[in-house]
Amino acid sequence: MPDILTNFSDADLTTAIESNLFEMFRVLYGYLPNPMYRDGPDATWFMSDLPLIEFNGVFHARLSPDSLDTQIREIVANFKAQNKPMVWWTGPSTQPENLGTHLQACGLLHVDDSPGMAIVLDDLKHKELPSNPSLTIKRVSSPDDMKQWGIPFGVSFDEPKKAVPLLCDSLSTFGFDEQEALHHYIGMLNGNVVGCSTVYLGAGVAGIYNVGTLPKARRQGIATALVFAALQMARDRGYQVGILHSTEMGHDVYRRIGFRTLCTISHYLYMPNPAMRAFLKLYFGAEHLLKNIRQSHRSK
Repeated sequence: MPDILTNFSDADLTTAIESNLFEMFRVLYGYLPNPMYRDGPDATWFMSDLPLIEFNGVFHARLSPDSLDTQIREIVANFKAQNKPMVWWTGPSTQPENLGTHLQACGLLHVDDSPGMAIVLDDLKHKELPSNPSLTIKRVSSPDDMKQWGIPFGVSFDEPKKAVPLLCDSLSTFGFDEQEALHHYIGMLNGNVVGCSTVYLGAGVAGIYNVGTLPKARRQGIATALVFAALQMARDRGYQVGILHSTEMGHDVYRRIGFRTLCTISHYLYMPNPAMRAFLKLYFGAEHLLKNIRQSHRSK
């Protein structure tokens, strides 16, 4: 029987928002091509031959302020030696608190800040799911289903087309047993797959990931239905809390469901190619500027 979180204090929920992610990656890496996973006293870092940036990265950093930049460069050197891009996650447990500033000073690019959100699943009883008679939610239960899941996933997260089938094959090796911790869902509109989501049951909570909808099918309640389906499954298994790391696009959807923001998970990108790094620095700089302009207009 899993150790299910029953304490709903802000501190416990915040810890769960990070811990579920850490645990999911530890489980997933056993199923990826040529995985390398190192859980050291200073940080956890991992690599794989899967050509997706999010499957090469660093999290749970607890670095000494006395030799901070040196430690960062030593960790990054592992990816530089393999010519692999990677993402470095920071969150509430990150030490020191100003690590992000030092990551940028060492050449990493600040990509975005994601609200870490949580919901007590009993609150779902008071929520009414928007009705869409043309929508069907299905749990992925075969490699063919997994390939269909990859269609909205690849489009929604702008993943390389050649990489998505490799990811789906890797996820399929995990299996589709209903009693396992990892589950995937597809949303079908009039029989056509248009949405996806993933739930990982770990660290005492249900973590929602990979919620995406094809552009042509947005604003029809598909993302909401996918999240509800995953959370209802978790509640049926005895889980009492759902967590997620929101995108800017999904934040209002999750807030309407009943999620509340408890922390911030930030992402910093390392690119071994100097030309690509320079291009992305300009790109993300423009993105941050546009985001600040949009927020400024909203506050007026």
